Amino acid sequence: MAYLQKSTYDLSNPNDPLIGYSRPFKELIKQIRQVVNFEEPILLCTDDETQAVSIANYIHVLSEKNGKFYVLDNITCNTDIEKAMEECRNGTVHVNNMDDLQSEYRQELLTIANKMGIRLVGRSKHPISDISIIPLYPFTPFVIRVPELKSRQEDTHLLVHYYTLQYNLQAGR
Repeated sequence: MAYLQKSTYDLSNPNDPLIGYSRPFKELIKQIRQVVNFEEPILLCTDDETQAVSIANYIHVLSEKNGKFYVLDNITCNTDIEKAMEECRNGTVHVNNMDDLQSEYRQELLTIANKMGIRLVGRSKHPISDISIIPLYPFTPFVIRVPELKSRQEDTHLLVHYYTLQYNLQAGR
């Protein structure tokens, strides 16, 4: 139990906690801590949408932004981006579908985020080695590759232990 506690970084989303002690996981946490106090946008390279949201929230907590954390999904031509982002002024906005956005929406996001003091964290489904995606952005983001669970085998038993505890608590055992 104590080892699980030492390996837990964020439980703000109990369904997808940041738990681990493997080398790839520790490298992820190290990268996050290195960039958290910069204002530049962060691009998380991962297929796992839920984990990206948890990491973005962890970035928000570490950055000590006094505004809200907000997830902006499914931005379309009908989305009033400024209105959607207004409620998290001086906070953090996570954009799940960054790859799917047209460049004018990316530019609008960046402009509004800068104007409102918002930290922008996006998710890309492209691997970090695919550097051809970077020119698609009107800004140069910090790029963080989120390791897949298969490269974090040492963390599996911690996650099993955590979810077993969660299940037992919910089941009243």
